[in-house]
Amino acid sequence: MIQKYKGKSLGTLPPHIFATGLFLSFFLLFIADKAYRDMMRNGESQSIVISGESGAGKTESQKHILRFLCESWGKSLGTIEQSILEISTILESFGNAKTARNNNSSRFGKFIEIHFDTTGTIVGGFVSHYLLERSRLCGQHTSERNYHIFFQLIAGADEQLANRLKLTKPEHFDVSLHLFCAATTTQNAFCLKMSNAYLVDDVVEDYNDFQKLLQAFSHIRVSDDERNAMFEAVAAVLHLGNIKFVDEMIGFKSKYM
Repeated sequence: MIQKYKGKSLGTLPPHIFATGLFLSFFLLFIADKAYRDMMRNGESQSIVISGESGAGKTESQKHILRFLCESWGKSLGTIEQSILEISTILESFGNAKTARNNNSSRFGKFIEIHFDTTGTIVGGFVSHYLLERSRLCGQHTSERNYHIFFQLIAGADEQLANRLKLTKPEHFDVSLHLFCAATTTQNAFCLKMSNAYLVDDVVEDYNDFQKLLQAFSHIRVSDDERNAMFEAVAAVLHLGNIKFVDEMIGFKSKYM
């Protein structure tokens, strides 16, 4: 389907409804194609800016544009192209969260560079991220969740990893887990056998998404040590979130414990 839009002028093909269920306007692919052709013709860098309100489809639009570029001018989705696509999986795990309007809302900004050689073939890429919503770590609005990675780690960690990180049931952690989700999660994760302490949501599948995260780490050649260091940092945030501070009077002075 993507190849049908390659090299075509705007308006010559009808809109296409993608399998995500999102009505992405056909001009997304034409804009990506035009940016590529202008780059090759003029020898100048091109930019595509994707903006919109929450839930408008910015993240999915970005993914479709990246896939179009990688499949059209990559080397048959080789290591470089696959790494560019897989990086979205990793960024979404650590920087996306469920909000009232969007089950996969990006809570940060990103700037993605795709590098081409003089023949127009993809040779690399770079992702800059900024403005992470740090306050979400400490609290969320009603019906919202903390970042996906907290839920994915608890849902998807095998018994050995869970024991090493001292991960127990999600309701034991104050940082993130007043809402949980996913029927698949409860079926596969030993640490989530609990009553009604979670919100069932078929859109967010934490166990399956954790497996995709592990695959993405493998594709971009993240070492086991690097991966474990990330999981240890995530688990540390969960445990630190359980620390309580109370104001205690000692004589005429007060102190926090």
